[in-house]
Amino acid sequence: MTNIILLPNGDAVSTEVIRGVAYYEGKGVMCRDSQTRPLFYIAESDIEIGKRIRDLLIKAVKEGRSAEQPDWSFIK
Repeated sequence: MTNIILLPNGDAVSTEVIRGVAYYEGKGVMCRDSQTRPLFYIAESDIEIGKRIRDLLIKAVKEGRSAEQPDWSFIK
């Protein structure tokens, strides 16, 4: 249980600063803060994988401190 999410590339971000998560079809997942500034971007052209990344990030943000680390093993 943590408020830090480890990202697929090894970076980390606090669940408390993420205010928006969006998948741009064929491009990737963008996370933004409360002032719509980009926090990080995960490039992913596969639509199903991109949506799965988006959904895992949204779940972690909703769960906050009780969130478990996402399993990124499905990303190639």
